[in-house]
Amino acid sequence: ASTASSGSEKRKPWAKRAPRRLSCSSCSGVSTPSATASSDRLRPIAERALRVTEAALGPADPEVAWRYDGLGAALRRLGDLAGARVQYQRALTISEAALGPDHPDVANWRNNLGGVLRDLGDLGGARTQYERALAIGEATLGPDHQNVALYLGNAGSVLRDLGDLEGAWAQLERAVAIGEAALGADHPGVAA
Repeated sequence: ASTASSGSEKRKPWAKRAPRRLSCSSCSGVSTPSATASSDRLRPIAERALRVTEAALGPADPEVAWRYDGLGAALRRLGDLAGARVQYQRALTISEAALGPDHPDVANWRNNLGGVLRDLGDLGGARTQYERALAIGEATLGPDHQNVALYLGNAGSVLRDLGDLEGAWAQLERAVAIGEAALGADHPGVAA
């Protein structure tokens, strides 16, 4: 058994690099007329990337969380919101255990989970995830980071959906200010 784990450890540096390249290069070249068709094609790629990464690194490695995220994104675009929620929750669980609850990657998973919860109509759950992502992002990345603007925008949008227009306005205004400072007022991401 020690020989097998020793061989696995020798491959680990390669294995950590290869799956990310596989998932990124495989997904970026897909071009179809609709997002659903594209996601339908990406689902088996995301599932394979998850299997390969998990086999190479083990189920608790943070790289595996990225694969669950990719699968969650494909499922979300396909309209399988319950399936996407499961994948995003798995990514969050793995990254919290491996990296700690206050890591920037954890903020990413909380933000993604918040998005699917919002799509499912769980506005309170979405708000909780967005606010936690925002707190982590501000603490680890700084209050003026682009990811913080994203988290603010999402938190503001769910506050608007909950009827808190004043709170929504404050979050969205701050998100726009960060975006303009980081990217310029004419950047498409700021205008969105």
